[in-house]
Amino acid sequence: MISHHIFKVLDLVDIQTILNGAQKGVSTSVSCKACTTLIGVIFSKWIPITIIANIITQICTLIYAKYVCEGYLNLFKAPLDEVRHKTRLTASEICAILLGNQCLAGEASNNVILHLTDIHLDTDYVPLTDPNCGAPYCCRHNNNNKVENQSQVNDKYAGLWGSYHCDGPKKLMDNLFASIDWQSIDWIYWTGDVTPHNTWEDTRDGTIRNSQIIIDYLKMFTNKTVISVFGNHISVPVGTFSPKKITGKLSTTYLYEEMTKQWSQWLPTEALSTFLIGGYYTMIIKPGFKIIVLNTNYCSRLNIWTYYDPIDPDNQLNWLYNELELAETAGQLVHIVGHIPPDNRECTQSWLYNYMAIVERFSDTIVGQFFGHTHYDEFRIYYSNNDCNKVIGFAILSPSVTSFDALLNLNPAYRIIKCYENGVIQDIDTYAMDLRRANSEPDRTPDWPFEYSMANDYSMRFTNRDFDRHIENIKRDNYYLQLFYSRYTRFSINENQYCNTDCKTKIISDIMTCNAFTNYPKPITSVG
Repeated sequence: MISHHIFKVLDLVDIQTILNGAQKGVSTSVSCKACTTLIGVIFSKWIPITIIANIITQICTLIYAKYVCEGYLNLFKAPLDEVRHKTRLTASEICAILLGNQCLAGEASNNVILHLTDIHLDTDYVPLTDPNCGAPYCCRHNNNNKVENQSQVNDKYAGLWGSYHCDGPKKLMDNLFASIDWQSIDWIYWTGDVTPHNTWEDTRDGTIRNSQIIIDYLKMFTNKTVISVFGNHISVPVGTFSPKKITGKLSTTYLYEEMTKQWSQWLPTEALSTFLIGGYYTMIIKPGFKIIVLNTNYCSRLNIWTYYDPIDPDNQLNWLYNELELAETAGQLVHIVGHIPPDNRECTQSWLYNYMAIVERFSDTIVGQFFGHTHYDEFRIYYSNNDCNKVIGFAILSPSVTSFDALLNLNPAYRIIKCYENGVIQDIDTYAMDLRRANSEPDRTPDWPFEYSMANDYSMRFTNRDFDRHIENIKRDNYYLQLFYSRYTRFSINENQYCNTDCKTKIISDIMTCNAFTNYPKPITSVG
């Protein structure tokens, strides 16, 4: 199945053009594009080296006899496999080395944004424990069935670097923060969730402590601005965010006041007036570019306070409309950043309907929306409340750092967003750790290699029309569906790796969001 899809891609690549460019030292837009596609396949660490060897042999035989190619392959296969697992270069950068810097034409980004989401640090994680202890969340000291040593660890036991069934240990966080190229980052989107999923044991002190640990990491590694967002796992009980009018012990005011202290070096003074009301605020990073931070916990059907005020808690949507109108008047383009993605699965119908009306009204002003929460590498496409064939916007849902999921194995990951000075997205790159490999080689320090580029792999220019075209490809062509699904799970080893009919139906249903009152709320299945 994998090899069939790969060779289907390679059928579209003009190999001879690449070879001519390499031999003559001449690169064109055609040879660069062909090279980027080919290198994207060869340097994908998720494709077995046996398949890569077959590809290289086919290319080599265009120039040399087969026995010569096989001889070269025997010599170069091992170092090639090592390089492709450890390089941090993108396909375009490799092609620039091979064919010349012309292959980087148009690649320069004015802004590089790190997106971290759903870290879910578990400071009480214990390796070698059974992650299926009978409770909703395990991998703790009180678990039974602990194995004797690391060599016995497989997917059924908690490894040194984490488990597909639990949140990540501090050792994983040490490795993550040390692996990021902080010098290249201009600012950070940190879209929430820092505590583990043993939510029945949550305490206010515990969630605030975990938040401070992540802040300490950020301060240790960078002095860049962090755009911080409230996840549903920062409040106690989990997911509860009260309106401002609620006072006393049940109020969420304690959380906003505490985060005002923790995030003080990043929050502008003018943001505090709305931040202390409901955890939402705005920030102008550069002239002509505005970031609007939402507290989308106020849309959640799982927030018990939603049943107290379901329409527009703390006036956030009205404020959003006004901020977008100010941006439109000033000629600014906008990124919207939040935790829970507005969609039919998570949000109340009235909140979602009004949000989508605002997105449609300012569709020329909003150039990017970024969320987390689901733990998957996916996106949302928004269609008009009045016409479900009219695309009005899209949202990028970044993959989680945590590997925890109730159904699928997920490799830990983070995102690099590249955009122009005005915020228009140029590309989005994903970096991921192979958790199974890390646990099977406990003496080796894991790396977080480049996984894929959305612009290259999906031929994406990050417009509404491009996302609409992409979902049509997923619906009509099984190759595109499986390509998307492999990234959805970060190429994790899983018996459910193949996306069947039920999987396809769920994915498409989640991605496409239209009129909330004609499309009923979907079952809430994400662990968040």
